Amino acid sequence: MQADKTGADPIVRMLGAFTRQGGRFCMPGHKGRAADLGLSWSWDITELPGTDNLLAPEGCIAQSQVLCAAEHRAAHAFYGVNGATGCLLAMLSYLSPGDEVIVARDFHRSVENALRLAGVRPAYVRVEQQLGEVPAAVRAEDIIAAMDAHPRARAVFFTYPNYYGVCADAERICSEAHARGMLALADGAHAAHLPYGEGLLPCDLGRVGADIWCVSFHKTLPALGQAAVLFASARVEPRRLKAAVNRFQTTSPSYLILASIGQARAQMAQDGRERLLALLRQNRRIAARLEEETRFRRVPTDDETKLIIDVSAGGMSGFAAAQALARAGVCVEGADARHLLLLTSVCDTPEDARQLCAALAALETREPLPREPRLILLGDAPAKDEAGAREELPFAASVGARAAQSVFAYPPGVPLVLAGQEIDGELASLLAQMAAAGYNLMGTRDGKISVLTQPREG
Repeated sequence: MQADKTGADPIVRMLGAFTRQGGRFCMPGHKGRAADLGLSWSWDITELPGTDNLLAPEGCIAQSQVLCAAEHRAAHAFYGVNGATGCLLAMLSYLSPGDEVIVARDFHRSVENALRLAGVRPAYVRVEQQLGEVPAAVRAEDIIAAMDAHPRARAVFFTYPNYYGVCADAERICSEAHARGMLALADGAHAAHLPYGEGLLPCDLGRVGADIWCVSFHKTLPALGQAAVLFASARVEPRRLKAAVNRFQTTSPSYLILASIGQARAQMAQDGRERLLALLRQNRRIAARLEEETRFRRVPTDDETKLIIDVSAGGMSGFAAAQALARAGVCVEGADARHLLLLTSVCDTPEDARQLCAALAALETREPLPREPRLILLGDAPAKDEAGAREELPFAASVGARAAQSVFAYPPGVPLVLAGQEIDGELASLLAQMAAAGYNLMGTRDGKISVLTQPREG
């Protein structure tokens, strides 16, 4: 590779070019607007006298965490600089190895790692979804049935809201868990803004009764990447949870990330509801304009800060539409076979909305796309790495074999196949169809999946 004569690093060159692009309808929630962050490079410090220590906070960090906990209706808050992933690792490590945990199957890939590291025993709850439709949340009835089938489970784990802004009946799930003496754990990575939109948005996890939950400030609020918070109710032993947090926390935390959490919290506490109301009104104007000027339509979802746009009536996939928008300078969070997924935040501007609508209106349209089959997330597999000899087989030839590693589809980043799960004909067909449609299937390569060559012992 030829060296750059200017001395600029490839990453620096990329970022310099990228920041000159247009609208961002993706995370992080600050949308590249430094003025909203109000940070200074001089704040990038280490632990010094008077700066407090994230691993054992007693001063300003502790005070900020108390304020954040109150706003999110939690008894305790623990700031994190390793994203929601670090919080999820700590959350499940609060439990004891061998504990049984009821887990809704539409979890993010980081949860699989957390289950393995914690050494807990997951009892998976199936989630039925329609491929090509907005992914549904787990049904409370299915979670409750799993609680009845596993009365000795220590906790129940679910996602709220999902990547597309769809919410499970969290209040009922938490209530039923507490009635059985179980803890209610939740991945609320996309829920950081909910407490500031009471009456406008779905209930936040503190209000519905969760016991341990995490949020990613950087996803939906004006905070730096990796900014996250782990919350706990009064039913949780804080010292034990803090010990779990510290096991997955860097010993050199970024004060800029910490400051961005505090800054975003303070801004939203001051006028967050008004800014969210303005954002929702803008999103509704976008939807109305799309209906007037294009064949595209907005798909309703529980969290209206998510813009889910069905482009299939225009005869193109979401993947193709996302690529076309990128060429027009508009970045979207994600796409699937039929939809664009756009994350909006209080940092979006009317100009962003105008640019988005103009770019969508300029897309060429064709005939509507056909419907797609049902997607069922299930699987009875161990929460540990599968050891043994393995080989790569084409999807069709893998029927009857056990997966050597999990396969995740993006979006929304949930596992289609768990390591150790037996692959049946329907699943093999689904993998082939999704790969052909353009989904990024992490854990596969060139239309092949890694399988174990030895049968399961016992």
